Amino acid sequence: MDRLSIILTLLAAFVLMGGSVITVLVIGLYTWQSVLGAALARLLLAWPAAYLMSRPIKRKTPHWRLQSSKPGAPNANRTDYQETQAANR
Repeated sequence: MDRLSIILTLLAAFVLMGGSVITVLVIGLYTWQSVLGAALARLLLAWPAAYLMSRPIKRKTPHWRLQSSKPGAPNANRTDYQETQAANR
């Protein structure tokens, strides 16, 4: 999980939770349990959705290079994701 995924998780959570709460209210379920259940279900789905959104963004960015360790470490030039290794050589 990287910083882009965390930011996208917040954005995706608001969008998905808002849509699900509106859907529950339109259906006619006005109890707090149904609203809370819809919000929590979408909150759990926001994390994988953000991860899936961040991967193509990172792949399409020409200067993206994810370092896997601290600068100066023996493996400081190793990247974490296979799709970024070809672009960084």
